[in-house]
Amino acid sequence: MKRVLLTCLTGLVSLLMTAGVALAGDVCIDCHSNISPGQVKDWEASKHAGVGVT
Repeated sequence: MKRVLLTCLTGLVSLLMTAGVALAGDVCIDCHSNISPGQVKDWEASKHAGVGVT
């Protein structure tokens, strides 16, 4: 029982951390679109953008 609870808790923490990073990435992209639009365009055309790496 303890092992199942620990596994569920670990998964939940992981999910919350991933969601926080994704939201932070959106804020960063918005800001960089104004400050350095050329770099954002380069990133948007990259493989990283295609798989969601910010």
